[in-house]
Amino acid sequence: MADTRLKVILKCSECGNENYNATRNKKLHAEKMEVRKYCPKCKKETLHKEKK
Repeated sequence: MADTRLKVILKCSECGNENYNATRNKKLHAEKMEVRKYCPKCKKETLHKEKK
């Protein structure tokens, strides 16, 4: 059985810092992941997008 979960790296959209590792189900969520998370470099909650 093929694994449907992908390992992804989340990158801050403001400073470009790679802060988080996550997984997502590619069958249920085909589009790239975007989440609001805390960025320690910016010291605030920012939008984090999935790295290529």
